[in-house]
Amino acid sequence: VAVPGPAGAETLAAIEPNRLTACGTCEACQGRSAWFCRNRSGHEAFGYVEAMMVPEWALFPMPDGTDPVLATLVEPLACAVHTVRSSHSADGDGRIDGLSVAVLGAGVTGLMTVAAALHLGAAAVTVTARHPHQGEMATQVGATTVLAADDADTATALRKSRPDLVIECVGGTAPTLGLALNSVRAGGEVAVFGLFDEPQPINARLATMKELRLFFPVTYGTIDGIHDFDVAIELLTTSEFPFKSLVTHEFALDDISDAFAAADDKKSGALRVVVKP
Repeated sequence: VAVPGPAGAETLAAIEPNRLTACGTCEACQGRSAWFCRNRSGHEAFGYVEAMMVPEWALFPMPDGTDPVLATLVEPLACAVHTVRSSHSADGDGRIDGLSVAVLGAGVTGLMTVAAALHLGAAAVTVTARHPHQGEMATQVGATTVLAADDADTATALRKSRPDLVIECVGGTAPTLGLALNSVRAGGEVAVFGLFDEPQPINARLATMKELRLFFPVTYGTIDGIHDFDVAIELLTTSEFPFKSLVTHEFALDDISDAFAAADDKKSGALRVVVKP
């Protein structure tokens, strides 16, 4: 979003959605995350409009010269960054230096998670991909190993790799939570980043015998005084990851129906679909 700057200039900024309706003064807003604010107000519109008014504290300015299309990736990348930084596997600085990570799913969420894990110190990242174009992009963003999600040998390969941290990035109706529990090393952690459509069964006996930790991240926030948006913006604008390649489709606001259709058809090669006002 472009916001007015000095002398009529405009500054590109990313919007932190949780802060749009949050009070900004309660313990949750001032501490962990505005997501947990209990004093919310209404908001007339969010997105898919040419202009809107937002509270100033919801804006995170982008560095000068940032491509607006690249800036659309801040919010989803911040979710991935939060998953890694707030996991039990991370140290006090939100880093996972030297750990091996497995990411289940290579949609844009999984790909963002690969980038976040590597940026925060992962030594190796294994990714499962359902479609060839997803696997190719996973390699481009730095995945150490890419496995075909539907391959009969993938589950065995994951178990043999004994990752310290498995991040589930599929959700929906996929059987990936069970795969994550089976794959992670004893004493390791499973972070459930994907959003499932229905309640999921958990093999509590397996989790107990392996003494696993389960973490269910929900959204971005502030850790040790640093917001996940700040980390995401730094990663987007200073790293060599080919983030712009994740944006596979761009549509005008008038063609928003076509944008949703493209996003829904994963076989079309769609990763990130952007609607431009």
